[in-house]
Amino acid sequence: MAKQMGTKRGFTGGLEAPATRLATQLAAGPFDPARGESDAMPMRDALLTGLLVIYPVFATVAVIAIGLFLSAPLA
Repeated sequence: MAKQMGTKRGFTGGLEAPATRLATQLAAGPFDPARGESDAMPMRDALLTGLLVIYPVFATVAVIAIGLFLSAPLA
């Protein structure tokens, strides 16, 4: 007798499902926090974050000031 589709055994349509791994076995991605480094160096992290925020602000102000200086009349 012919096998019925959709029975308790399941019908995969001829395609096998890929093997899945548990979440604990997956490697951390680029946006996942590293394990075990939650409070290791908070001052270093704060300094680095501050520099990443402040440096573009200073660079923008410097470029605007230089542009205004160069566009001023020389009289």
